Amino acid sequence: MLVRRELVAVTRRMTALEAKHAEYVEDRRQESAETHSEIDRPRVVEAQHAGCAENKLELDRRQGEIDRLRAELAAALGNKAENAAAARGGGGGRDAAVAERSTAAPEPAGAEKGAACAGCGELAAKLKKAEKRINSCDSYNKPDAERYNADRAKFRREHGAHDSDRKPRKKMGPPVGHKGVSHSRKSEETRYARLSACECCGLAEHLHAERPRNKLYVELGADGKIRVSCISAGRAWCARCCRISTAKSESIPGTHMGIELLWSAVACIAKAPSYASVAELVEELYGCKFAPTTVINAHEAAADLLEPGDRRVADHIRDSDGWGQADETPFNVFGKRGYAWLVCCGDAVRVGFLGSRAAAVLDMYFPEAKGKPMVTDGCSGYNGTGARQICLIHLLRRAESFAIRSAGGKLGELHLLLYLRLRAMYRRISRIDTAGEAAIRELERQVLEIAGGYGEKHAMRTALASAPPCMFAFLRHPGMPCHNNRVEQAIHEGPAREKRHRRQLRSAAGMRRLSITCTVFQTCRRLGISPSAALKALRADPEWDMFAHPATGPPRAPAVAAA
Repeated sequence: MLVRRELVAVTRRMTALEAKHAEYVEDRRQESAETHSEIDRPRVVEAQHAGCAENKLELDRRQGEIDRLRAELAAALGNKAENAAAARGGGGGRDAAVAERSTAAPEPAGAEKGAACAGCGELAAKLKKAEKRINSCDSYNKPDAERYNADRAKFRREHGAHDSDRKPRKKMGPPVGHKGVSHSRKSEETRYARLSACECCGLAEHLHAERPRNKLYVELGADGKIRVSCISAGRAWCARCCRISTAKSESIPGTHMGIELLWSAVACIAKAPSYASVAELVEELYGCKFAPTTVINAHEAAADLLEPGDRRVADHIRDSDGWGQADETPFNVFGKRGYAWLVCCGDAVRVGFLGSRAAAVLDMYFPEAKGKPMVTDGCSGYNGTGARQICLIHLLRRAESFAIRSAGGKLGELHLLLYLRLRAMYRRISRIDTAGEAAIRELERQVLEIAGGYGEKHAMRTALASAPPCMFAFLRHPGMPCHNNRVEQAIHEGPAREKRHRRQLRSAAGMRRLSITCTVFQTCRRLGISPSAALKALRADPEWDMFAHPATGPPRAPAVAAA
């Protein structure tokens, strides 16, 4: 009975062990497939496959060990049954042993019982040890990220601190045989920025130190002198998040200028025609020589800092319920025609330097202006806006130019009379805020009558004949002006001044830089905020809202008076 009970117990444990082993193998297969589908680094995938092959070999070896132990257990039990049958004098050899195992044999007594217990105990110990080894494999139940990080850490330990597919680090100093050239700016001190935790998970126990990142930092001191220092930012690789974190420092990404010196360089860009002139101007001011490429990098870094403010201006224009104004002005860059666009809505001013005057510009770069009542000129690119109001001053100037051209000719007096009638109408309706639909119909009839005075194919007749649907929209929207003076003056404030920066407008990157800086700086001036304060505020907090922030300093007079 003892042998049978032990055989049943060992068989149950063996069945459970096999089930657990099969479950472990299936889990490993699924996890390996998921891990390989997520990893796109070839060498790490290769290491993962190698690890899976090693795991398979280990499992096969352990499965063979279990099979061997099972065979030994069966043989031992068979021998014990034969010995017990022989001791009782039953004879029969192997057939008797099989019959003995198939029937309920009496419990052996004396030495046979002790030998059977010792042999079963030894085999049970071996099975328990094998089960423990199998269970040790199944104890690795960590998330996929941690499992991948552990495998990667093992791979890095075996193949070095860095992946083998990376290029070797370039040694510091000049090439062999070259005496080397050193720049004039030398760091006076070294500042250290320590990394306390991972940027992603916020933990520090999984960090592995990497080589720090050293950066030259040139700042403008309180005494107006240049101070040069070296900032050493700590870096570490997180085994949990599988990413490298860098300590935050006071340096600005993309440039080695400090915030004060950066603002000085950006302010000089509006006064100098090229980046080389800006570099010379900064050198005259602070006695520190910069290359034109350094100024370009500084302008790009300033545009990156101001980009959240540019998006805030676009959102403000989109969410506002009032009317807006839009206009464009041409510029030439080495024989190529471009346009500076400007959309103004309340205190928000958005500028864009683009290479086209097509209607698709509004859809692609100024979608926030679509569907709003807009005051524009006679360009057909603005037809896609909401309630469009044609600038009456543009029409009046056009009629005046035709009257001047035809002076002294046959149609001189007629064109002059038509111009005077149109000017009298403008003076009369420019003082009206709103009017009824009947009055608007009467004004449209008078405009068509004036248009009939020009020749059949005259350009002014065509312009006036198509103008009435958009000529008196300001009377239907109280508060909307009948002219576009405000946005015209805003163009001459910024974009028209920036048109002389021909080399900056040669590329899309240069147009982007000028668009962002003009947008944020003109909006800040309308709000009474110093542009330098806006640059510092956006540097400290990218979510800073210039429309909710009070004006820094005493309120200024508005740059452009409201129409």
